[in-house]
Amino acid sequence: MRAPAQPLDVPLDGDLLVEASAGTGKTYALTTLVARLIVESGWRIDDLLIVTFTVAATGELRTRVRSAMRDALEIVRGSDAGNGLGRDLVRRWRNARIDPDEIESRLARTIRDFDRAN
Repeated sequence: MRAPAQPLDVPLDGDLLVEASAGTGKTYALTTLVARLIVESGWRIDDLLIVTFTVAATGELRTRVRSAMRDALEIVRGSDAGNGLGRDLVRRWRNARIDPDEIESRLARTIRDFDRAN
């Protein structure tokens, strides 16, 4: 049996499907993949189709994605606050030598787009 792919390491080219039982980290995986697609691939939040099966799951995912974007943006701007995912994402992007101004711009745009959608 093959080990499951980790959302911080999985290649972003091609279709991505996250399917698992309750409590296995689907929301974490989706949040991580969304953040990576936005920063690493230049996608806009409204370009992504993310399907969940309940209204509650949709709300939770939306909240977690927005929170991860905010935390990562604060860290890029020099704050030492933020959750583990935000720190892990920014560390990955810095190691990949992604331009910090580009990271900041993409994260800020995503948060702005979230705010407009409310």
